[in-house]
Amino acid sequence: MNETGKLDRLLIDVCRANFMKKRSIFSRFGLHRGQPPLLFILFERDGRTVGDLSKEMGLSPATVSKMIQRMELSGFVHKRQDKSDMRIFRIYLTAKSREIEGELEKTMLDVERQTFSAFSAEERDLLERFLRKLKESLSK
Repeated sequence: MNETGKLDRLLIDVCRANFMKKRSIFSRFGLHRGQPPLLFILFERDGRTVGDLSKEMGLSPATVSKMIQRMELSGFVHKRQDKSDMRIFRIYLTAKSREIEGELEKTMLDVERQTFSAFSAEERDLLERFLRKLKESLSK
């Protein structure tokens, strides 16, 4: 392989492999790859606003709104107007989401364990530091 772009190509390949693996796993739950993070945020504290969710996920409000629409249609969340401010809608989990919560959390842990099983604890720590540094560099 040509040295030019070697690391970039490797990063693309890793991201693609991660995407494909998670797409396959989450489809068994009826979820798209980007939806579980939204569910995990709501598992921690239900009834958040689109603005809250978009900030926490690092996505635009429009992207989160579209995600919520899809998840409403598939029965994972529902919107309700805030009682104290009728301009605000809050997003709540449905019984369907609550039913898969434990299995989804276990699956996420299993995937992470499997993904990083070839790494020692020290290597995982080092990888985490490198990835944080890379993320910071790309955010500038």
